[in-house]
Amino acid sequence: MTKSLSAVLGRAARKPSASLGHTLNEWIGRQIGLGDGGFWGQFLGGESSSGKNVTVDNAMQLSAVWSCVRIISTSVAGLPMGVYRREADGGRKDARDFGLYDIVHTSPNEDMTAFQFWQAMVAAMLLRGNAFAEILRIGNRVIALDFLLPSRVDLELDSDGRITYWYRPKKGARRQIQRSDMLHIPAFSLDGRVGLSAIRYGADVFGAAMSADDAANGTFKNGLLPAVAFKVDRVLKPEQREEFRDYVKQVSGALNAGRSPVLEQGITPESIGINPVDAQLLESRGYSVEEVCRWFGVPPWMVGKTDAGSNWGTGLEQQMIAFLTFSISSI
Repeated sequence: MTKSLSAVLGRAARKPSASLGHTLNEWIGRQIGLGDGGFWGQFLGGESSSGKNVTVDNAMQLSAVWSCVRIISTSVAGLPMGVYRREADGGRKDARDFGLYDIVHTSPNEDMTAFQFWQAMVAAMLLRGNAFAEILRIGNRVIALDFLLPSRVDLELDSDGRITYWYRPKKGARRQIQRSDMLHIPAFSLDGRVGLSAIRYGADVFGAAMSADDAANGTFKNGLLPAVAFKVDRVLKPEQREEFRDYVKQVSGALNAGRSPVLEQGITPESIGINPVDAQLLESRGYSVEEVCRWFGVPPWMVGKTDAGSNWGTGLEQQMIAFLTFSISSI
């Protein structure tokens, strides 16, 4: 992150290498948005095999995703951000008199503290794969960093393979942002330019976790009972069927657990579902938590899953050191 700041804020963006991957070359000269499935699908995987349409918004409804993103983003945002001057002996000291110090350390813009800004930037990297901030200047002096929602930033590759940024505000026309005025921090990347979204690449894992939650919610809604059908020894009229269904609804659900229905003569209940214990529903949800943690590089115990041994170390101190070493320092 420090390297990106010095490279972008300290001087104009460097000219990228002329050697682009075959995949990127196919899109040169075409407008590309972060929501362009045709382009990003080549980098970010396919749809959820569970049938769930996985988006950032509904993925964040999973407690494991929320916790992982919150833990990493707040941990990074809480680190001391500053500008340092290299000393002759190889040491460093705070460059508090440097113009960028207050922007990076205290308040990047008039609406955000430094903590809020870096928290939003890291969260964007984790969820969208890329974080963007516009560099605002008066003359050659940088006066602010304005956080931009990744979903509103489009990328274009010209004939030379150079990236141009376009921003679509809520109000107003779409406008171009020069590379020298854009702070772009990609997450894990395969080409060194565009970061990959864990949400899109891990769509199957997050979709399966959502499906497990839906199944669990449906089970609790039914009062932890399997699906039941009723066999009747006579043909019922349509209005009789509806009346019986309404009666069953009245005595079903978690709020009515323990309330026994009274069945008339000739009505026999038959189970057509499976017991949630037999289906190992809770175990499935626990496994989903571990899978989500793998995608974000967070120890499961940090999101509240403590029912299994940890491979991150034998003690709390060792596990925290491992988290800082392998998860936080890489950002």
